[in-house]
Formats: sequence, structure tokens, C-alpha cells
Amino acid sequence: MEIKVLTERRKISGTDPFGRKSTLIFWPNDKVDTGKEQRSAILWKTPEGYSPKMIGSSLAVCRPRRIALVHGKYSLEVIEHILPLRWFGILGFTIEGSGWPPYFGRAWEFYDTIHPSLEATGQKVPWVTTSSPIAFSHRDALGGMSAFTPSTHPG
Repeated sequence: MEIKVLTERRKISGTDPFGRKSTLIFWPNDKVDTGKEQRSAILWKTPEGYSPKMIGSSLAVCRPRRIALVHGKYSLEVIEHILPLRWFGILGFTIEGSGWPPYFGRAWEFYDTIHPSLEATGQKVPWVTTSSPIAFSHRDALGGMSAFTPSTHPG
């Protein structure tokens, strides 16, 4: 799959899971202060001018029924509905926002918002996997579990 990068700012508005108005902004990484190695990364910019942080396991926190990014006093909830954009080969953007983003129950609306501003780079998406198996149960009334197994190739 080929890497696609965002070429212009895109904004999505809606309501969060509680019915409150919410907005999330997607910026191309060449429009924010990032290092050269972060041009094809997915970054998160919090309010108050912190420099964008590369999204990784160090920012992720499992919460009941969702995954959140946490940095200092800021969080971005339900991130598992935004990060699947990487599965489409979309990299090289910064998410700006905190709290609860617009909630649609899926990633499609985020994809549909940024799709008109994507540009193919001609580079292949690097394969990323875990170093060891990961499994955790959901701590709520519905139960359930999630598990990830290392793999050397997609499929």
C-alpha cells in the first residue's frame, strides 16, 4: 500500500458521545513544527502550544470501552476511531484537539473529511507490529477482550 499524506488543513465537527459540540482539526505535518523524521508520522497537538507528540504506546491509556491519548492534563478520547486512518495508508498528519472528538462510532467520517486533501507519495507504508503478543480484557459489564499477535507481514 502506498503512503498518502494530507496536503491541506481539514476540520470535522459533530457531537461527542454525550451530545456536546465537538471539533477535530487535521493538519498536514509540513504545516506544523515537526522534525523531518515525523513528516510521515501521525502526531497529536494539544492546546496551549505544546509541540506535537508522535502518537505511540507511551501516550495510549486503556479506559473503560475506549482508548485515550494522554499528555499532561490533556486527553483525546476514543482514539481507536481515528487511528484506523493508518490502515488506509494515510500518514503525515497532525490531529489537533483534546477531550472528546466528534463521535460517529466508526472511522469513515474522518476518512471522508480528509480524503479530498490526500496526495500519494509513491512510498510504501512500512509494516508495523508488536514485539510480543498483547491481550487485555475489557473491565466493564459487557466484558470481552482484545488481542494482538506479532506478524512479519500483512494478512
